Amino acid sequence: MTISEIFSNMDWGLAPENDEHAKSWLKENKNEFGHFINGKFTDAKNHFKTKNPANNQFLANIAVGSKNDVNFAVKSALNAQKKWVAIGGHNRSRYLYAIARLIQKHSRLLAVLETIDNGKPIRESRDIDIPLAIRHFYYHAGAAQLMEDNLPNQEPLGICGQIIPWNFPLLMLSWKIAPAIAMGNTVILKPAEYTSLTALLFAQICIEAGIPKGVINIVTGDKSELSHQLVGHAEVDGVWCWSDSNNIAKVETISAMDLKRLWVHIDGDRDWLDSNQGEGLEFLRNATEVKNIWTPYGD
Repeated sequence: MTISEIFSNMDWGLAPENDEHAKSWLKENKNEFGHFINGKFTDAKNHFKTKNPANNQFLANIAVGSKNDVNFAVKSALNAQKKWVAIGGHNRSRYLYAIARLIQKHSRLLAVLETIDNGKPIRESRDIDIPLAIRHFYYHAGAAQLMEDNLPNQEPLGICGQIIPWNFPLLMLSWKIAPAIAMGNTVILKPAEYTSLTALLFAQICIEAGIPKGVINIVTGDKSELSHQLVGHAEVDGVWCWSDSNNIAKVETISAMDLKRLWVHIDGDRDWLDSNQGEGLEFLRNATEVKNIWTPYGD
């Protein structure tokens, strides 16, 4: 028998990254998700569809967040934050280690889900994104244990709002959540509209890891509306936001009203003084007003 005849008679099995596991997980959740707030998924009235960008096939209905959802998430994060700080860095590290191990356990599902939701090659999801996400939680688990020694007299910021982009959904989530909770903060994360699925699977991992309710909250929906709600909320202590230049300008203007901590990543370039590019001038006006503080000198 020739080599070509041998190969022609071979039956090829499914690749390890076959998407049936991911489709089964979606089906288990009835292809519909609410927000993850206060340790459990909520019911949602309004949804939008997320699809596989490679073939335009429907994947799931994702909840559209509202002001009420943000208020609920903030209340949950606020109630959890003092208790989360009180358990100490060593105990917080145990939760981060648990998350890291569970991401490893579900790594194949996460990789395939990332690919069918985001459209990136499976090799990138499997060999880069998921392993790096795992490493971040392991690293910051160690950082939590060393916090009291390495960062003496430092306190957590409080409640952190996080608006992340679509290009590295789970990895960007890990970059933002892991250091925040390691240092004693609680978080409200808003994933990108059309790449929310791995964040929602991550929410289930948080339940499996026993993360105290309210420490990690995930609200899905419109980036502009939810970023404005988070930045404008008096109980939110800081926000990291990735968005287009016009929305970032509005977010910065809102944050200047109460001097909220803000970290931004602008998708594209912006000229601060171009009146056609959002509210840059208005932000600068508000930002400079707070500098007019009289400070006494001398004895």
